[in-house]
Amino acid sequence: MHYSSFSADSIVTGQARTREMSGLGDPRFHFSINLLGGSRPFSEGVLRYQQNLIVGVSVPVSAPLGQYDNDKLLNLGNNRW
Repeated sequence: MHYSSFSADSIVTGQARTREMSGLGDPRFHFSINLLGGSRPFSEGVLRYQQNLIVGVSVPVSAPLGQYDNDKLLNLGNNRW
């Protein structure tokens, strides 16, 4: 999780609005795995090793757990499952 803050002034439908907020945002995780290739274990032949093809998969995940107020336009969290 990360800590964020913002301050905004705007005019919405002819009315001046101010929004200030600070707190925790949505946590983000990144899962990845090599399927093929990658580094060899250390051995005497490691200096002569030539890397070939590397194939991997990566999946970013964000959980909407940050601060969110449904009545406000600007929020720290996304509130999207």
